[in-house]
Amino acid sequence: MKCSRSLLVLAMAVCSVAGTAAFAETVLEAAIGNTVSMTNEGVETRYYFNENGSVSQANSTGASDVGTWEAKDGTLCMAWASADEPACLPLSDQQAAIGDTVKVASPDGTSTDLTILAGKVPF
Repeated sequence: MKCSRSLLVLAMAVCSVAGTAAFAETVLEAAIGNTVSMTNEGVETRYYFNENGSVSQANSTGASDVGTWEAKDGTLCMAWASADEPACLPLSDQQAAIGDTVKVASPDGTSTDLTILAGKVPF
């Protein structure tokens, strides 16, 4: 599954969030055990981060992937079965909560909305 742009945008979401609810957690803390949904070029991708360090993703075209994630020393690394190398990006202590929509900026200057949904929400 070619997912490098989606992965980059997702990882950046961990780094930038605005307008969150009271009693929020970091974006990564809110994501663990819940679904992170984003749409890019008309394709919705849903990510599910498990507490045990595994992660899965599926999109609205039927493609999917599995891998592992690790947060260490201020960095989030995700290693996907379909990728040769892990994608690692800096973490932030910005806040988010279930139900929040987070606007994230991509390196190309565009922005993408990412929503944290309660629980595991399959297609």
